[in-house]
Amino acid sequence: MALNEEHIMLYRELHLLQDILSNIVFLWLCFEDDKNKKNSLPFDFFHKVPKLFSLIVQKCFGLKEIFPSQKPQVHERGLVGLKDLLLIDLKKLECVGLEHPWVQSYSEKLERLKLEKCPLLQKIVSCAAPFINLRDLDVKLCV
Repeated sequence: MALNEEHIMLYRELHLLQDILSNIVFLWLCFEDDKNKKNSLPFDFFHKVPKLFSLIVQKCFGLKEIFPSQKPQVHERGLVGLKDLLLIDLKKLECVGLEHPWVQSYSEKLERLKLEKCPLLQKIVSCAAPFINLRDLDVKLCV
């Protein structure tokens, strides 16, 4: 399923689609409108897609960090099954944030991590992160 910011705002409000959303395993987020200037992912939405296996974040203008250093209030049920994380064409991305303590359970389950066209990203993690299941790391066109 492909979503932009408008879709996410709509699905946050609608409870009718919860059955459909709860079965999504693949999600592509693309907020390419520079008026939005989102600097973080919609963690309050991810609890609606508990079976999410693969997440592609592409062309999200203004996104500086994937996992913020401060734990979001609503993260507990979101992204629990995430195995594939693809970050593509994120011009402002400076940090993935996989080293933050609250993100450890995500980095432990990650099997595939792809970073492409993230020109401001200088390192994937700033310290040791437990990538015990990581099988595929693909980094292209990053500093």
